Amino acid sequence: MKKRYLISALGLATALMLSGCGGDKKETEASTSAPEKQTEQAAADTQAASEADTASDTTETEAAGGSDETETAGDSNEAETADAADSSDDTETEATIAPITPSDYLVKDASKYVTLGDYNGLEIIQYTYDVTDDMVQQQINTDLQSAGTEEDIDTPSASGDTIYVTLKSEVQGSSDAASETSSEADTDAADETASEDSTDAADETASEEDTSAENTYFTIGDEEYGADFDKELTGLSTGDTKQFSITFSDNDWVNEDWLGNTVNFTVTVTGVSRLTVPEYNDDFIKNYTDYSSKDEYEAAVRKNLEDQYTDISYSDAIESLFQAALDATTFNGYPQDVYDTCKEETMSFYRMFAGDDSTSDADILAAFGIAEEDIDSEVLTSVYQRLLISAYCEANDITVTEDDYLSYLENNAADYGEASAASFEEDYGRDSLVWALYQSKVADELYNSAKITKTAYSDDLFSDDLYDLELDTEEDTAAVSDEETSETLDDSEDLSMELETFSSEDVVDLSETSAAE
Repeated sequence: MKKRYLISALGLATALMLSGCGGDKKETEASTSAPEKQTEQAAADTQAASEADTASDTTETEAAGGSDETETAGDSNEAETADAADSSDDTETEATIAPITPSDYLVKDASKYVTLGDYNGLEIIQYTYDVTDDMVQQQINTDLQSAGTEEDIDTPSASGDTIYVTLKSEVQGSSDAASETSSEADTDAADETASEDSTDAADETASEEDTSAENTYFTIGDEEYGADFDKELTGLSTGDTKQFSITFSDNDWVNEDWLGNTVNFTVTVTGVSRLTVPEYNDDFIKNYTDYSSKDEYEAAVRKNLEDQYTDISYSDAIESLFQAALDATTFNGYPQDVYDTCKEETMSFYRMFAGDDSTSDADILAAFGIAEEDIDSEVLTSVYQRLLISAYCEANDITVTEDDYLSYLENNAADYGEASAASFEEDYGRDSLVWALYQSKVADELYNSAKITKTAYSDDLFSDDLYDLELDTEEDTAAVSDEETSETLDDSEDLSMELETFSSEDVVDLSETSAAE
């Protein structure tokens, strides 16, 4: 069954809580995100430095390590410049991040909207994951691909090759309708007008044909537009032009206009490249990793995968705990400003996938197949989470200090490819980060007191095939007796797994890192 995660503050909070649970990572793994941020961060760093230099004398004195108040402005600046070079990360954070009172972000008088329930011993299932040899090998193959070099080739394209094309597409039948409409209009118009309209129409059609051409590329085998499309691209060389048609079903992941239609394609190949992947041997270990042997490298790959799946396990457990806590809570309305904030935060996620700033929210949601009522439900979940956390923190004297917040930024910035705590705050937003920290505190409380049933994860539990089978079964329930249904459920027992129930004392507290941070 497909699992749709709510895009809310909880998602960010859980992700941030997990930053300390992943274990040590090699430089090569972190480098995929950090370089992309270096250029973007340059301007932010320059601005931050300027703001630090223009801060008040009192703030500058503290950041510089405490210069004499009687110093002249010139002497003070020189002392601050010298001390800044040796300042610690903590001092730099204080100099570049504005003061903050985290409690200001909690919903005021949340108890007016919330009746807290009993959260001691919430029962959830926590899925665990075993890292297999096949999973390790898949990761090694991915690393080999990443180390490969792409080279232009003169031979025909094959599976795995990247083919660069100018692509034109047209839904079958759309041009005929346009021609018929144009013909009726020309018949009714005067000869001179018809001639002018015909010329304009021709120019417009030519313009549309020109703009319909798209320079793009495909990796044969990825089946971006399906297996049939990739088959048509196989065996082509640079300079080739090919016309073909593909009929798409209503369930294909393609342009909305193509669904259920036959589309005519014209591709002109502008280039073909092939990835040359290094062999998996001692030379690869020496030249592309920080390890001294294959055994050491494979052990590190396994450890990193185990850490990642531990993170996933904990993340899902926290999500389940918050849902269980929400179910145990009674809500009586909500402040409108909290709803507006949560809706903007939710929509900002989806807007990241928009083609440009002119794309409407409605078009973005349509691309995701999300209805307006789905967004409302998603936003309300975020609203209720904030109300629950605010009321829970108030009732249990859970506090977050400014030092907690600054440490939180410093400890997590690098894991998200950020060059500094200040850039981390700028990119993710102070509001989201403060809520992430509060949620991590509440998550620790809930997790430590929860009754957790650990279950080995299986794809069968969430497979699309089983989901489709369930839907078909619901449609046919009129023809199935209760006895037959019971027998069907009995036959499914082979999908069950051994369950082991743990109390909070039996569970390794994965949240200790986040609590410390």
